[in-house]
Amino acid sequence: MIVVAVLFAAAAVAIACAVDRCAPALAATAAIEETHLRDVGQIVAQQAGAAALRAEVARVTADNAGLSSALGAALAAARRVRIERVVSVSTGPVVASGEVPLGRPCLVDIGDEIDVRASEVQLRSEAGNMMIVGSLSAVRVRPEPVSTIATGVLSAEMARVLETPPPPPPERGWSTSLVLVVGASAFIAGAVAGVAIVL
Repeated sequence: MIVVAVLFAAAAVAIACAVDRCAPALAATAAIEETHLRDVGQIVAQQAGAAALRAEVARVTADNAGLSSALGAALAAARRVRIERVVSVSTGPVVASGEVPLGRPCLVDIGDEIDVRASEVQLRSEAGNMMIVGSLSAVRVRPEPVSTIATGVLSAEMARVLETPPPPPPERGWSTSLVLVVGASAFIAGAVAGVAIVL
């Protein structure tokens, strides 16, 4: 029994060390992929800590009373709500087109350039539900002066958001596991069978 226990402990240590050694490689792979994704025009989320998220929330709500109010309501709507992601996106200047309404003055003429801008905050409640608050603005950028044509907060009634469910929590109790240990720096290979407790 003592030998089995020692081997099982050695297997756990070996696996933990292997994971620690793999972490830098995984981070490097992610960084290379991020560069590639940006080069091909994809929007990629940047990793940020809580302080950076708070600063970004302050930035997107500074001149947006509607978004600030919607965010406050979301934070108060459930227990222990945390901010997971802050998104700021824009189409960039696009040329307006379509038919001009007869007999009506237009804020945007055909050929003008407009920019549709979106700010979004994604939150997660203690129970695991995701909430999204955000706003959209249409801005005429050319000809100058730059002017906001319309802005509004996202409507819950008009929204549809899908996400994959979170993985189920591990089951508690006793389980039998088979662990294969292969030493990278030493010629050690062994299969260890033992009893594990899932806490």
